[in-house]
Amino acid sequence: PDALRDVRITRVKMPVGELLQVEKYLPGSYCWAYQEHYIKDWRDLKAIRYWYEHTFYQPDYGLAEARYELIGDNGLVLCYLPRSPLMEMIAVLGGIQAVTYAMTDAPDEFDETIAVMEQKSDEAAGIALNSPAECLMIPENLSSEVVGKRRFNQYMRDYEERWNRKIRAAGKYSFVHMDGRLKGLIREVASTGFSVLEALTPAPAGDLAIEEIQSWVEEDTVVWGG
Repeated sequence: PDALRDVRITRVKMPVGELLQVEKYLPGSYCWAYQEHYIKDWRDLKAIRYWYEHTFYQPDYGLAEARYELIGDNGLVLCYLPRSPLMEMIAVLGGIQAVTYAMTDAPDEFDETIAVMEQKSDEAAGIALNSPAECLMIPENLSSEVVGKRRFNQYMRDYEERWNRKIRAAGKYSFVHMDGRLKGLIREVASTGFSVLEALTPAPAGDLAIEEIQSWVEEDTVVWGG
């Protein structure tokens, strides 16, 4: 039936447990929407750690190289690093509600899981850093009503500052995907050293007028509207 073709189910079975994700295709927006996340509550964190601990990465730069051949002098090639672990949890693995409860119900186990994920994210980010791309994006999908200053400084600042330093040292440009509400976090994000803040949503959908945005970021930061 068409209804079943529009549903994608991913099941991850491990010795320590099982994780299940359900997505539904939305033809109106040409994307998949999460109906059920891997993380339901803090009890799933053990399985997440096992999954990440047993994940390994290998470089494959073929697509980036092909893009250079395609665009020539007409554009730039941009590749992605992983999200910071907190945003990976919120945007992909659990959603904001389950992540908030897990953070509250089992804070030590939550922080242990973040540490495992960050170690693996660093491995993948190192591969992206060595890609042919001169532009590298951390695709946070960050909005300040979801992650406030305290959680940003606790869980995200170190990751973003560390990889901004590495990207600049490699002679490349760093990007971050930040949309939604800006006022609560844009200064903090800009201060980590990104070359470009991308997908910024101005008023009336966002909370900053387009004429104001540049005054909220570092002097040499490029702002790119979404």
